[in-house]
Amino acid sequence: MKKIDKLILGPFLRMLALTFGIILFVLLMQFFLIYFDELVGKGLSWGVYTQLSSYIVLSATREAFPLAILIASIISLGSLGEHFELTAIKSAGISLPRVLLPMIVFVSLLSASVLFCNSYLVPRSNLKLLNLLYDMSRTKPTLSIKEGIFYDGIPGYSIKVSKKLPDQKTLQGIMIYDHTDEQGKVSLATAETGILYTIQDEAYLALELFDGYNYLEEPPQEALTEDDEPMVPKLYRSSFKAQKLIISLASFKLSRTKQELFASFTKAKNNRQLGAAARRKQEDKRVAIQQLKNNFQMRFSLPTSDDQEPITLPTAANILNLKAYLAQKHVDNTSDFPADTTTPYQRKDTASIFQKALDHAKGFHEKLKSQSEDIQLLQKSIYSYELEKHAMIALAVNCLLVLLIGGPLGALVKKGGLSIPIIIAVFLVVLYYVVAVTAEKWASVGFISPFLGAWAGNLISMPFCLFLLY
Repeated sequence: MKKIDKLILGPFLRMLALTFGIILFVLLMQFFLIYFDELVGKGLSWGVYTQLSSYIVLSATREAFPLAILIASIISLGSLGEHFELTAIKSAGISLPRVLLPMIVFVSLLSASVLFCNSYLVPRSNLKLLNLLYDMSRTKPTLSIKEGIFYDGIPGYSIKVSKKLPDQKTLQGIMIYDHTDEQGKVSLATAETGILYTIQDEAYLALELFDGYNYLEEPPQEALTEDDEPMVPKLYRSSFKAQKLIISLASFKLSRTKQELFASFTKAKNNRQLGAAARRKQEDKRVAIQQLKNNFQMRFSLPTSDDQEPITLPTAANILNLKAYLAQKHVDNTSDFPADTTTPYQRKDTASIFQKALDHAKGFHEKLKSQSEDIQLLQKSIYSYELEKHAMIALAVNCLLVLLIGGPLGALVKKGGLSIPIIIAVFLVVLYYVVAVTAEKWASVGFISPFLGAWAGNLISMPFCLFLLY
């Protein structure tokens, strides 16, 4: 490596590490702000949040690397131009492509690493992220009993206290409804004072009640006959000096579900799994289309696949055109139908025959509609799998393209720092993502191919890259 390569590559690597860390931090904070209500206040350990953050950071690398490379290349080349170092290099007969060569080599190796990461590590991280995020969202918030408000966060119980002393353990004016019986009985316990604490490593909540009453109301039984009067509800009351209530806090613990439940998500599949899933969906679609054709062949006199003419499937309008005819002719009035001496049916049977035919056509139409919707869902799944598979490669190649855009752009701007380069980079990124997201939407509905939907952003960036290099 020559001295000029070290002069170019050193500032670029330092700036790349700085911008990459900042972008990951911003994306991490954005994620926590979006899922703030589902993640905060659950009483979970710092280890769980650290594990969640690692999954988020690894999943965000596919978006962070291109943006970091773009900003770092603009700033590093802009700083060289601002201090006239780039002018001195050009005056020595060294062209801009030669100046960018060490950065191109490094980013090419980095793109290969990003491709491997997007194809295998990121899907694995997304699978674990979806699993952990779902389990955290199902975990109930920490126990928080407030004064004068019924707290029903514990399944089967409603607790209300009049006052909580500063130690947060001593309670006054306690009222506890127990709904765990689920037999229609009303169970109520009241106490003047009580002490609240947890036992067995916070697995159970212990409530020691003092000077109170227990109330139990049984619902009335139904009368056996109409003359019998319904029985009045029974109410039992008992007093106590001290009583201890143990409540399970299992719903407040983080319970883990199986990762296999989230394996069907597109973002949780690696490159090989996406290809296998697309092939399975293609086979399912072929079978569904064949079943749809078979249904038509059984109902109508359609040519088989061995005939010369292709099979033409009738539309829903053709199937239900009988409905418009019957509405025009008024089926109930049999005189509207012409008499036919050759038919074995009487004129009075004509309306019934037409009505049965219409009902039969409606039922067949609904069945065909359901099969058609299933085929459309299978096709959307195929588009989704193929789009994600191509996007893994396109995002890796995008790392090299943004370097070839950011390097010449920084040499033209000749401004270092985080002011103008950041503004330019944000504008280019917004333009890229507008095109990429629009193309992905079109590809997901079949308006364009999945390949074009994944590569649209790179294809749009290529002319800018060549123009800036020129």
